[in-house]
Amino acid sequence: MAAFPITHEDGSLRGVVLASIRVEWIAEFARTVARRPGTSVLVIDGSGTLIGGSPDAGEFVGKNFANHALTRETLRNDEGATTVAGFDGVRRIFGHVRVPGTRARLAVGLDESVVHSGIDREISIAYVQLALFGMLVLLIAWFGGERLIVRPIRALVLTAARFGRGDLHVRAGDEPWLAEFQPLAAALDDMAHKLAGREEELRVANQHL
Repeated sequence: MAAFPITHEDGSLRGVVLASIRVEWIAEFARTVARRPGTSVLVIDGSGTLIGGSPDAGEFVGKNFANHALTRETLRNDEGATTVAGFDGVRRIFGHVRVPGTRARLAVGLDESVVHSGIDREISIAYVQLALFGMLVLLIAWFGGERLIVRPIRALVLTAARFGRGDLHVRAGDEPWLAEFQPLAAALDDMAHKLAGREEELRVANQHL
């Protein structure tokens, strides 16, 4: 029940306006709001009495919880949030706001374990995504390193080995090298050219001998 006095100009009482709210309506309203599992909707008056709420709070309606931690936290400020055990002992994350024109508070609580399970699930998904992304990066790095670094170095080593076996007609510059390997390929070709020239000089000198 809500009451509002009507007074004369001199302040004397003329009458009282009464308004009633069916408590079951609050439960019906709360049922439409508390669709998420573990959600609790409570309406607490200024004295700490639970005057309505979601179906799970039905057994507590009409009881005074002025000394309960949840009541103290909700009545302390006009609005805010806190994590505390509800009247049924289930720990929830509550957000509360003052009902305009009254000292009552409307509090909505989400089951902490349900909220954390959702967060844990999101974290797990994020870790899986991070692992997959990391594996993809490693595969790209391995493939790129094999193709862009290891393979050219191996080809240069084989070319140098052929030079060492006396095959001085092969040229490293015939391959399409990356800019970083072009100086090395040019140096190998220059070395092969000089060795081939030296070999020709030795061949001519040997013929003279």
